[in-house]
Amino acid sequence: SIRTAGAPFRDASTALVLVHGRGATAEGMLVLGAEIARDRPDVVLVAPEAPGSTPSGGTWYPHSFLAPLASNEPHLSAAIAAVVEAIESVQAAGVRVVLGGFSQGACLALEVAARHGAALGIAAAFGLSGALIGTSNGDGGAAEFSYDGRLDGVRVFAACDPTDAHVPRARTVLTAGVFERLGAQTDVRLVPGLGHSISADEIAAVRALLDPA
Repeated sequence: SIRTAGAPFRDASTALVLVHGRGATAEGMLVLGAEIARDRPDVVLVAPEAPGSTPSGGTWYPHSFLAPLASNEPHLSAAIAAVVEAIESVQAAGVRVVLGGFSQGACLALEVAARHGAALGIAAAFGLSGALIGTSNGDGGAAEFSYDGRLDGVRVFAACDPTDAHVPRARTVLTAGVFERLGAQTDVRLVPGLGHSISADEIAAVRALLDPA
């Protein structure tokens, strides 16, 4: 299912598509979205829910985002399809799309941006405490991190604590390199002391994505 809040589609100039983390909810992401889009009556909030979610939360795929892609199937493909569906649901309204998420949702949002961002025409993407999905030897050369299409002009923001227990520093660096190679305007920050959380600076950086560059 897809939850919405904020501006009616007919009055919106930008859609903020928000992907929740493991054990979290779409409703929780709408709360975050309301903070990001505070004083922005032109922003519609769109939050897909993981298949099989309960009122207490859901999970997009069962294993770590660092596991081999095949180990998270068929859940990963279903998760990607759900996020793509949420994006396509707002495209008919002719609004700019900014895609992002937190934790597992950040990983999924960044993966969708890398795989399908060009075809979907997203304007910007962000990942808070997350990175691209799949295995790697750390040098960025793994086939899993080869994507079709270009993201020229797309703005990508990501931030993570370099000592985050869930997201290795090397994967954050790899993610930055991948988006740079795809041509995105990439701002990836390693923030000591951030923990696995969201800071005011991150919210400000995401808020800046709501407007065209």
